[in-house]
Amino acid sequence: MDRIFSCKEMYYGTQDVFSYRSNENGSLQLVNIPEDLSKYYPIDYHCHSLAVSDSTNVRQALSLKRDKAIAHNSYLSPFRYVNVLRPTKSIVTAMGEIKLNRDLPILDVGCGGGRLLSHLDKLGFNNLSGADPFLPESLVKLFPRITFHKSDIFNLNGKYHLIILDHSLEHMHDHEKVFSKIKELVVEKGFVLIRTPLSNCKAWDIYKQFWYQIDAPRHLFIHSYASLCSMIGNNGLLLRHVIFDSDFTQFARSELYKRNISMKEFLTGQGNYLKYFSSAEIKTWKDLTKDVNRQHLGDQALFICQKV
Repeated sequence: MDRIFSCKEMYYGTQDVFSYRSNENGSLQLVNIPEDLSKYYPIDYHCHSLAVSDSTNVRQALSLKRDKAIAHNSYLSPFRYVNVLRPTKSIVTAMGEIKLNRDLPILDVGCGGGRLLSHLDKLGFNNLSGADPFLPESLVKLFPRITFHKSDIFNLNGKYHLIILDHSLEHMHDHEKVFSKIKELVVEKGFVLIRTPLSNCKAWDIYKQFWYQIDAPRHLFIHSYASLCSMIGNNGLLLRHVIFDSDFTQFARSELYKRNISMKEFLTGQGNYLKYFSSAEIKTWKDLTKDVNRQHLGDQALFICQKV
C-alpha cells in the first residue's frame, strides 16, 4: 500500500515541507513538483560547485595516477595498487570494466559544476560533453576542451558511446521518457552508467523522512533496486554489473537532519563529523555500511548497463 511522508528541505534548512509517496514497488516520488525548482538550485548547491584546477598535493597526484591506471586497464602499472586512503570512485572502476577507448564520445547528463568531467579529462579521455539545465556559465571558459550544453537531456542530439548519469536521474521526472531519450542518444553496444540513491536501503528503514538522500524537493523520483532494474530491462538495456558504493554519511547526515541540523549549517562548521558524533558512533556506521553494501542495502549504487 502506498504511504505519504512529509519531508522537509534540509540542505539549506528552509524547512519547506514536501509530500513524498512511497510506492508499492518501494520507490519514492515527490507528489507535487514546485512550479519553480530553480530557487532550490542556487549556485552554491553542492553539485554546482566548480571543479578545482590541477593540484600539486602529493596524495591527489598519486590518486590521479592510480585512477588513470584503473580506468585504462593498465594492469602492469604500479600505481594501480597505490593506497592513498581515499578509495577509487566507482565510476572510475566502471570505466575500467567497460574498456572504453579514450577518443570515443562521452556524455555526462546533469554534469553540475563539471567535477566528474574534469576528472575524466585528467584521466586522458578526449571527447567529453556535459549537459545541465542549471549549468554554471563559467564552465565553458574553465574547461575549453569539454563541450557543455545548458540543457536537459530532452534537447540533446548526437550519438555517444557512453552516457553517464551520476546522481542526476533522481532530479528528473518522467523516467520512461528519460530512458527513451537515453536509448536514442547511445550507440548500439554503447554503455550507460547510472549512479543514484536507492530507496530500499537500511538508511531509509532507520530514518524514513529524515534520510538525507531524499533531498526534498530536488529529488523528484528515487528508485528502489527492483524498480530501477525493471526500468533498465524494459528499455532495451542489459544490466551488466551493480556496484554499491555507499559510505557512512548515509547514516551520519540522516542523523543530522533528524536533529534538525541542515547541511548548510554542518558545512559552515567545516563539515567536521566529530563535532556532532563520537568516534565510536562513526566506527559503528562505517562497519554497518560495509555490511549493507554487501547485502545490497546501501543507499546508493552504480548500475553498469549496455544497449543491446
